[in-house]
Amino acid sequence: MIVNKPHDNGSLRKISLILIGLALVTGGLFFASQASSQEASETGVTKDQIEENLKDRLEQALKENEPVAHLKRAWIGPLESIANHTLTIETKDGPKLASVSAETLFIRMPKRTTITIDDLEIGMQTIAMGTINGNKVLEALRVISYETLPEKPVREVYFATQLSYDPQEDLITFAAQSGETRSVGVTQDTLVTTSQDGEIVETDVKDLSPNSRAIIIIKTETTKEESTTLLRVHVFPTSIAFESEGLDQQSLPATDGAQGEESSLE
Repeated sequence: MIVNKPHDNGSLRKISLILIGLALVTGGLFFASQASSQEASETGVTKDQIEENLKDRLEQALKENEPVAHLKRAWIGPLESIANHTLTIETKDGPKLASVSAETLFIRMPKRTTITIDDLEIGMQTIAMGTINGNKVLEALRVISYETLPEKPVREVYFATQLSYDPQEDLITFAAQSGETRSVGVTQDTLVTTSQDGEIVETDVKDLSPNSRAIIIIKTETTKEESTTLLRVHVFPTSIAFESEGLDQQSLPATDGAQGEESSLE
């Protein structure tokens, strides 16, 4: 049975100390402002400058004393142990603790099945998401369990020759420099570009001419099945030698796939 945890006395004590400190700083600001006119006449510094300086000091004090609690975090890694409604997760930075309560939502992937803490298995890949309390323990709002964590998408860049487009199948076929021949489908997200007057401009895949040469970027994802997405086709002008274009994945204009993407786990 999961019970709600009592309030964190350590957090309340820290917050109380911070409030007291702020009260002292505010009091100091009040008395300093009363004396600012006299100080200004003696030092040549204006009253506004003194008050601005005091304001900066107050903001710096607030920043330096900002509590660690309530920061959003996520621990990712194999589940090491479960004890007293606390999960120990072996992250890349070492073991991390995540406490759970009656409000914690447990999900089993990939089917997004709602489970309970009793369904968690030691060694399974786990993502605990929530906020840090005053004891630097993650108070988990959501815990996601995987048999294996999903792999990051793989992006491949090809220098393609003998490029052709089949409008009926909406399919591009090309020969890579390695001699490999590949075919990949065009989607509404596929970006097709070319160079005109030294600038890169968008073009239509239907305008590809037989035996065009291009740089092609493909993303491959593996979940239960492997899926391939054509992200980018940059076609070389026929008057320019293949090697002299000097384009690679970094020099092409940004696209979601060409520049990479962060994995988003819910």
